Amino acid sequence: MDKIYEQLDNYYAHQQLDEAYEYLLKQLNKAMENNSDDLVIGLLNELMGYYRVTSQFDLGYTIAMHAEKILLSHQLEETIDAGTCYLNIATLYRTGGRYLEALDYYQKVEAIYQKLPYNDERLASFYNNISLLYQELGDFDKAIDYEIKALNIIKNKDRSEVEIAITYSNLAQMYYQIKQNQQALEYLNQSLSLFESLHYIDSHYYAALSLKAYQYALDKNYEESLKLYDEILEKLDELYGHNKEYQIVLENRNNVENQMNIKALQLCEQYYYEYGIPMLENFREYLPYMAIGLCGEGSDCLGYDDELSQDHDFGPGFCIWLPKDIYDEISIALQKAYDAMPQSFMGYQRITSKQGKNRVGVQCIEDFFVYPKGNDDWLNMDEMTLLNCTNGKIFVDNYGKVTQIREYLSYYPKHIQMMKLTQNLHLMSQSGQYNYQRISKRHDKIALQLCLSTFIDATISVIYILNNKYKPYYKWSYYGLKDCMILDDLRQLLVQLIESEHKEIEMEKICHCVIFALKKLGYTTCESSFLDDHISYILGDNND
Repeated sequence: MDKIYEQLDNYYAHQQLDEAYEYLLKQLNKAMENNSDDLVIGLLNELMGYYRVTSQFDLGYTIAMHAEKILLSHQLEETIDAGTCYLNIATLYRTGGRYLEALDYYQKVEAIYQKLPYNDERLASFYNNISLLYQELGDFDKAIDYEIKALNIIKNKDRSEVEIAITYSNLAQMYYQIKQNQQALEYLNQSLSLFESLHYIDSHYYAALSLKAYQYALDKNYEESLKLYDEILEKLDELYGHNKEYQIVLENRNNVENQMNIKALQLCEQYYYEYGIPMLENFREYLPYMAIGLCGEGSDCLGYDDELSQDHDFGPGFCIWLPKDIYDEISIALQKAYDAMPQSFMGYQRITSKQGKNRVGVQCIEDFFVYPKGNDDWLNMDEMTLLNCTNGKIFVDNYGKVTQIREYLSYYPKHIQMMKLTQNLHLMSQSGQYNYQRISKRHDKIALQLCLSTFIDATISVIYILNNKYKPYYKWSYYGLKDCMILDDLRQLLVQLIESEHKEIEMEKICHCVIFALKKLGYTTCESSFLDDHISYILGDNND
């Protein structure tokens, strides 16, 4: 068997998996012909390992059944060799996702290995493997306990640096799972330091490197994380193909990419499901009166947030809206429970500015949401206030009141919309088609710039009005045009206007596009190229 191991190690060292497999089958046939049971069991163990690494689990299970039959038929099931065979079977089942069967075999191993000395390296191998199973089962206390038992044995062995490095990596993985990141990083650094000092490269080394990529992501160094993940995937593909380890690394890599692009609304909704729902269980009797979600001020509620937006008022959080009587009763206790939830999630910490205070947490429905009634209310209502009440996302609305209000506020009543439209058409006409040319003759650069700004702002308002959308805060008003289908071609024309030396021509182009859209929508039949002339047609069709 030692000669066979030596030859297999040579094949594996040169990444000759096919040759190793053919050699194993050839040696197994010889051993079976010669009735060499010990050799057969050893070779079956090797084959199980081969099928496990290459994710050929069905073939591995067949070999496992055959190996166990040999043990039972020769009454060897209580021997140390049987324990080693059961350990390989258990590890095969664990890797294949059949955890309960794996646990059954690991328990057989533990009973047999009690005969071994307390510092026997085979015990360390068992502790390592059962620790991985408990990780899969989510019992990290047991997993860490077994892994530390393994480490204590391995440290007393000669030339055990590789095993120590692997064990450090396993411990790092587990501490990351239970969010003890500093302890995890300490074990990870020790693991990688040992691996690299030994120039030892195999799947265990790449597992440790994957943790380093994960740490990069925790530090929000996403580019380095993705770069390292891609290097690992390339090497794993060369060595083992798209096996289970490859798939796990690929999934982790894709999670980082998604995290890079995550929007606050997604982050906050996941945070609510992770921490909000368990927290609210303590207020179960009040759940029927609650609405939960995120809307209000800030680019995050518009879905416009980016990496630059994350310097303030960004991070995990959500609103809990309650009717006034319930709010008065439980808001203090509920806010206290809300504040006790973790302040960081998925690598993001909520950063709240002085201006952004109270954007999340417990809110009173009647105080948070406006409710315009007559024409004057609608006309005088600040557009940003209406947008803040209707943007974002409601995750759940048990009471229904918030959804009802948001539907009512979804956009201006039609006659108010037409009044807003004609006001801005007038501003476009006066600033762009009339005053700009007159002011340019006076060479008043400041007035000319104000005139241009008025035209652009009014044009943007018209686009939003025709798309039945509230216009965002000025710094996002142009960006938000990407979501407007009607007059979408004006986005580029506005850029051309800014860059052009002949702004009067560009403004006329824009006005022409607006008139064309008004005709297409049936708001005007006027043939004039002057926007002001279309206002009476629009109001005449909507004077109710």
